[in-house]
Amino acid sequence: MLNPVIMSRTVRINPLLVLVAVLVAASIGDWLGGFFGSFVAALLAIPAAGALQVIARELWQASAPQGVPGGEPLQPRRS
Repeated sequence: MLNPVIMSRTVRINPLLVLVAVLVAASIGDWLGGFFGSFVAALLAIPAAGALQVIARELWQASAPQGVPGGEPLQPRRS
């Protein structure tokens, strides 16, 4: 169970997302191409999950309100 932690630090995604992505990709790859397909799919799952996380984060930030309409942009809070 150390692999998801190491890969999550390398790609900077949640370890649970790494684990789920590898399991889902391995099962889909096994269905499509047998053992070799599941191995390749599991290897490609981590970069694909990282790319999907970046895309989702960018879409989330793009849809967030940028400030009050007609006013100045919101300033970050200082603690």
